[in-house]
Amino acid sequence: MPTDRDTLLDRGVTALSDFAGRGTFTDKEIEKERGVVLESGAWGKAPASASRASSCRSCFTARATPIGCDRPTGDHRARLCRPLRAYYHEWYTPDRMTVVAVGDIDPAKMEGLIRDHFGGLQRPAAPRVTPVFGIPRTRRR
Repeated sequence: MPTDRDTLLDRGVTALSDFAGRGTFTDKEIEKERGVVLESGAWGKAPASASRASSCRSCFTARATPIGCDRPTGDHRARLCRPLRAYYHEWYTPDRMTVVAVGDIDPAKMEGLIRDHFGGLQRPAAPRVTPVFGIPRTRRR
């Protein structure tokens, strides 16, 4: 991320801390992204995705997708928001993140930013076990 302006660096570290558990999801923010979510689901139904899906089947389960409905109906906000928030809080935790700072930056400044943005984050009391995905065997020809 750019380090020539303190505000850009701060925003970048803020984004990283959001990935580690500081993110917030208002219903309004999630609703704004609904089209993107639905579009990504439609993309997965394209004919070209069939081979991709079969090659990745051993890597992903239904739980790997935070939103499990094609077209929300009825109370679509609740159907979209609850699973997304649950997925985020289950998988986006500080114990699943490493921050590495490399480059032309004052080490004391970067350490301060990391402490400010990550210092209050806590590891979940009962963290989710990270699944281990092996490499699928292929048939030799």
